[in-house]
This record gives sequence, C-alpha cells and structure tokens, in this order.
Amino acid sequence: MPSERNIRIGNVSGATGDAPHAMARMVREGDVDVITGDWLSEMNIAWNAIAKAENPDLGYEIGFYDQLGECREEVAARKIKILDDWDSELTPLCAAAYIGCWGIVEALKSGADIVICGRVTDASPVIGAVAWWYGWEADQFDILAVDLAFPIVEILADGTCYISKPETMNGTVNKFNITAQLLYELQGELYLNPDVVANLANIQIESTGQKNRVYVRGVTGLPPPPTTKVTIAAPGGFQAETTYYLNGLDVHAKAKMMQQQLANLFGGSDLSKFSSEVYGTEAIDPSSQQEGTTMLRVFVQARRKEDLAPAKFKTPIYSLRMQSYPGYHMNLDFRTMEPKPFMEIFPSLTPQLMIDHRVRISMQRPSYETTSPHDLSSFGETVRAPLGSIVHARSGDKANNPNVGFFVRNADEYAWLQSILTVKEMKKSLGKDYGGRESSA
Repeated sequence: MPSERNIRIGNVSGATGDAPHAMARMVREGDVDVITGDWLSEMNIAWNAIAKAENPDLGYEIGFYDQLGECREEVAARKIKILDDWDSELTPLCAAAYIGCWGIVEALKSGADIVICGRVTDASPVIGAVAWWYGWEADQFDILAVDLAFPIVEILADGTCYISKPETMNGTVNKFNITAQLLYELQGELYLNPDVVANLANIQIESTGQKNRVYVRGVTGLPPPPTTKVTIAAPGGFQAETTYYLNGLDVHAKAKMMQQQLANLFGGSDLSKFSSEVYGTEAIDPSSQQEGTTMLRVFVQARRKEDLAPAKFKTPIYSLRMQSYPGYHMNLDFRTMEPKPFMEIFPSLTPQLMIDHRVRISMQRPSYETTSPHDLSSFGETVRAPLGSIVHARSGDKANNPNVGFFVRNADEYAWLQSILTVKEMKKSLGKDYGGRESSA
C-alpha cells in the first residue's frame, strides 16, 4: 500500500458453521479495514469432496457465500477488503497444501477487494493484509510473526498489536482470554507458518487500562520451515449408526448384555470398524426418566456400501428389540442406519519448494510504472494545457478488453510522456469514469 495508519482487522469465522451474521455485524460495527475468516479444516475439506463428487458445482463453504451476500453492498461502500479461505479446490488426485500469505499480498497489490483462498494457514489472511498495508517484505520475520486475533486486531508497523472488540458487541477482551486464545494449537514456544516462524518465548500480553483492549508485544520472527503441512482426502467407505437408551437399575449390566449381543451379531461381518460405547453415568434416584437415561451408541464402517445394506445392518440390529435388555428403547430415526459415504484424511509434509503458489486475477493485466522517470522540472517551464495538445492517442476494444495507446510527434517529447503519464495520473485523468473508485495508484 503502504500506509502509516495502523491497520484494523476483524475476524468473523473460526470454523465452518460459526456465527452466521458475524460478517454483517463486523462490517457495521467494527470500523475495520480488512475482514478475515477461516472456514476450512480437514473435516469439511473432506465433506466438500463428497459434495463435489455428487455435484460438480459444489465443493465450497456456503456459509461464507451467505454471509457475504448479507452485507456485500456495505462492504463495497466502506471499501473493506475480504480475505477468506472457503474454496476447497478439490481437483481429483491433488492434495491440499497449507500455504502462506504472499498470494494474498499480490492480489491486494493488484487491486482485489475480495480474495478467495484455498487452504491457507489460519494466520495467512492476517499476515497478508498487514504485509500489504505496510509494504513488508518476505524476510522481515520479526514483524511478520504477528498471529491471528479475534475479533479485532489493530497491528502497528513494528509488528506489535492491540486486541479489542466492537464496543457495541457483548463479551470481554482481557489478558487472560487472549492468553487462552494464544495457546490454541500451540506446541512449544515456536508457532510455525509457511512464511515465518513466530518465536513466542518472550511474548508479553498486557492490560492497557482501557476496557476490552489488550497490548501484545515481544514476539520475534525466525525464517520459515522448509516444509509445510499437506492433507490428502480420499474415499474411506461408508458408515452408519444407531442409538439405544438405557434406564432403571443395573444400567451397565444392560449395556454389557446389548454389547455382547451386538458382538455376536456382527462378529463375522465385513465391517472395517465396529464400536459400541456408553455415554453418560447411571443416576442415583433420578427424579424423571430423562434424568435416569444413559445412551449406548453403535457405530460401524465398511469399505463397500453393500456391506452396510439393510439386510446386513439395519434389519439384524432392529431384530434385537424383542430379545434384549429389560426396558429396551431404540432410536427410531432409521435414517442414521442407512450407509453414508465418509472420507479419510492423510496428513503429511511436503517441501515448500515443491509448491507453486499462484494468485489468479480474472481479466486484469499488471500495471507497470516507468523504470527511470525524469524529474518533470528538468523539462523546463510548464504551462497549463490539454494533454491532447501535445499527446495523441488511439483506443480500441475486443468486447470487454479495451486498450488505449499514447504517442507524441517528436522523439524528444517521449521521455516527458513517460514521466508524466504514470498509473496514478492515468486514473486521475479518467476521473469518475474510473469505475467509481478512488483515483490513487
């Protein structure tokens, strides 16, 4: 960008299914420059693989799409940047690698307002936003080592930050819950990312004296690791389940009886997984049947769908109802006993040098400034006159792909043209016709 003002970043999602109106509230009440959100995890990347196999138009997180739809006009009016991972990009025979922030940075430099990412790391949207805002370089590890905060982080140019929340929203921000958030997914004092390793050995989380505002400092940076995490999702087979409810006396004896019957029933089957687990504890003198009920969950998996066909699971398991424990009670939602596909996850590491990190920008060419512009004062005295009195131009178009070229009559005027017709001046010349956007480089 770069900017001297501190950047304010609001986060609106920590996982799929998070608060459905968080983006709209952050837009209206957060006074932020950038909104980030994390929608992808190993779990729903696998879910999306199943959805995409059934419908090629699916395979992304609909929650992000719905949230943006609720407030997209306000996002545009306030010129807020949106950086989110929600596109699972599930090409067959490809793995999802955890990548860093520099594709996000390049997209923002190119003028993008919304950047849709694949499986970037949790911190990458924040690091990318700040690196773009301040013009940080890839080797500035100390200031790149700032981590993701929720819900608003105000990051200074030196990499320290203030963590707060919109004043109109409920909740509390203090050094204790920020410390708790820091410990999430932290293994030791080094927090690894594809762009930087954050060294948290000397981190300080301090109260500022202001309500709901905490200051974080002392984080230093180290060069990134040579590898990054990669996740492969593959069809694992099919699964089904059902639930029994146990009440009265001798609950654990009743559960053991049912488990023995189930083990005998499926002992010779082609299941790849069979489990029966008791949830809850037998109550002493409960005041109602509900309070005295525990649950026995039966869960099975098989490689082939036919091994969980009704004749091999639903029918035999339902047949136990007349010959099992006293007070037999089964969940009658039989849909859970129908075989459903599931995905298996295979985590691994891959060398970062093997990853081709790209940003795709539709229908846009990069802008280039003159490499060696001259000081305009070196051309002598200036007078105000139409550009067209010296410079000629010709425009053209192929559908939605227009161009315009400029030329001068004399060779000694060309260096002046190169120096005066910058990207910024070109946008300024277009005025309000420049897409309704600000006329800035």
